[in-house]
Amino acid sequence: MPVLISILTHNNLSLTKAAIQSALAQTYSSNSSLLVIDNASIDATPQWLASQRGFSTIMLAERTSVAACWNTVLDWAFNPLNPNRYEGVLVLNNDVEIRPDTVKWLMEDPAPFVTAVSVRSESELGYPDPPTAGQRRPHPDFSCFMIKPLCWKKVGRFDECFEGAYGEDCSYHIRMHFAKIEAVCLDLPFLHHASGTIKSATPAEKRQIERYAHKNRQLFVEMYGCLPGSDAYNEIFTT
Repeated sequence: MPVLISILTHNNLSLTKAAIQSALAQTYSSNSSLLVIDNASIDATPQWLASQRGFSTIMLAERTSVAACWNTVLDWAFNPLNPNRYEGVLVLNNDVEIRPDTVKWLMEDPAPFVTAVSVRSESELGYPDPPTAGQRRPHPDFSCFMIKPLCWKKVGRFDECFEGAYGEDCSYHIRMHFAKIEAVCLDLPFLHHASGTIKSATPAEKRQIERYAHKNRQLFVEMYGCLPGSDAYNEIFTT
């Protein structure tokens, strides 16, 4: 079954290289391919990507939201006219590294939306041990998620009303719940260099990221009456 791996990048070239290396090392099948979408990086990332072979790239001239970037890839991947007819798209941030068996386990799980779980050190990856049997949790991790055609058809695109980043993932989680789409997290670890983008951002970029996050929190409360991760948020999934 053809699978697309998509990595969203913005600066942090060293992290991007590691993420790409881990994506290209997948043992799932020869039918998996890699697409990197660069969200207007201002470091050496665009030049390095242009020099590479073995995967495809989309280079954005102006920075846009995470939701818009994800939608760009998924609109194309799941377009009925796309000859590849992808059976799944693994969406990664560029501050992650995945095990060589990640695509295999996420594709073999029957859930229409299934994720791995972040860890902070290589020693926690546990490869080549398989995921712990029975450890499937209803708490998806949007830094490494596999979305399948059924989910995209029933839930649709990510909400682009969330500018920059923050809120688009939890909004999608709620929408999946309302659409009766099972979203699960496997006990399948991936290495997460958390908040890689903001840690290396310029002071001006950090201020913009914080402004977007504040604005998106307010928008999320207007839409759902709670903040992500709060007790009221978790209560939504019990109904």
